[in-house]
Amino acid sequence: MKDETGQTLAVITLIVLTVLTVAMAVSTRTISGLRQNTKQEESLRAYSAAEAGAEEALRKLQTGVTDPGSGVLSETDSQYSYTIESMGGGTSRQYMFRAEKDQAYQINLNGIGSGTSINIYWWRATSSVPEEIDSGVDCLALTSSYAALEYTYLAESPANNYLIREKNVYDSPQCLSRGNNFSTANVVNYNMNGIGTDIFTYSINPIILQNDVSRILRITTRYNAAWVLVETPVGTDLPSQGYIIKAKGISGESERNIEVSRSVASLPSIFDFAIFSGSGQPLQK
Repeated sequence: MKDETGQTLAVITLIVLTVLTVAMAVSTRTISGLRQNTKQEESLRAYSAAEAGAEEALRKLQTGVTDPGSGVLSETDSQYSYTIESMGGGTSRQYMFRAEKDQAYQINLNGIGSGTSINIYWWRATSSVPEEIDSGVDCLALTSSYAALEYTYLAESPANNYLIREKNVYDSPQCLSRGNNFSTANVVNYNMNGIGTDIFTYSINPIILQNDVSRILRITTRYNAAWVLVETPVGTDLPSQGYIIKAKGISGESERNIEVSRSVASLPSIFDFAIFSGSGQPLQK
């Protein structure tokens, strides 16, 4: 009887331990699942809060306000904050961007004094940063690297007439074999902010601004993409070319960040083809 009692106790103990082990595993998995669900929910709430911050910043921009802000979503008690930064110009005399082939980019030149010179430089775009021009290599040897640059200076005169003040297309000296009759670009040694060393680049003859009510500069690269830099003289800043909104949302232990860019109002690329079309017939859809 004693042996049977001992065996029964051992079996019962084993069963209890097995049940407890299974229960603990199920409990641990359930708690882990709940925690994961909580984290996912908090992450979604944080993202929604960040979006709310970005939307508030966009509404402020419509009224000309660029101050940072913050707030709380009452529905979820999530918090958000945001900052608004100028995108090119504003407090700088340089504006750099990567121009994709045949895409028109518009630069705001309002508020700059008449007689101010505007310089345009461009580099190869074969990497994530501007790449130096190799002035000793023929264009045909590197057809995937060199771009021509087209620009148009459009303005509204004091008499409220809309004028094409200046238009030109420049190609590199190495690419004269293309036979396009474009103007020949200058090859200059330029020290660009952020690079720290002089690198060879192309440039146009400076554009001299006239006494206009409003002005825009349209830039398009031909043949290839390029890094483009628009620059004003020392002491003259470019107007803002848009804004970058950085919004952060917090819910519980989750934090989400989003970035939204808003450029100044710009005409579509087809605009350039419309005003420079040689056809006597109007464009039709």
